[in-house]
Amino acid sequence: MDDTQQEVELDLTVPYELGTKNQRFVNHLIDSAVYYGLVFAVFLVMGLVVGEGFLENEEDPQTILITYGVSFIVYIMYYTFMEFRFGKTVGKFLTKTKVVNEDGMPPSFKNCILRSLSRMVPFEPFSLLMDGQTAWHDRWPKTYVVQEQVVDL
Repeated sequence: MDDTQQEVELDLTVPYELGTKNQRFVNHLIDSAVYYGLVFAVFLVMGLVVGEGFLENEEDPQTILITYGVSFIVYIMYYTFMEFRFGKTVGKFLTKTKVVNEDGMPPSFKNCILRSLSRMVPFEPFSLLMDGQTAWHDRWPKTYVVQEQVVDL
C-alpha cells in the first residue's frame, strides 16, 4: 500500500434507535383506523355479494361467528402482510419507523405472523406501558420497532 491509500475499516452494523412511545401510540391509532376501514370494506363487499340482510340478526350465533371470524382474518392479514412485505404498516410509514428482527434485518414471515397473533392477547396494548421500550408483540417474536435510518450520501 502506498502513502496515498489508507486502510479503512467499515462498520456495517448501524445501531438503531427504538421508536418512541408517542410514535408507537400514533402507529396504533392510524393502524386501528386502517383496520376498521378494511373491515368495513370487506363487510360492504360481502353485503353486495351475499345480500344486505346476511347479518341482520346481531344475536344469531352464526352472525357473531362470521363477524368475529372476518374481523380476525382481516386483522392478522393486515399486520402480517404489511410488516412482511414492507417492514412497516401504514402507521409506521407515517411515523418513519419500521420493524426489524433482533439482527437488525427485515422480519421473517414467522416474526410477522407471531407479532400479529401476539397483538390478540388481552391487555397486550398496555404491555408497552409496563416495560417502556417493547411491547409483548415485540418481545415474543424477538423484533423491534425502530427509527428509519436516513442515509446521507
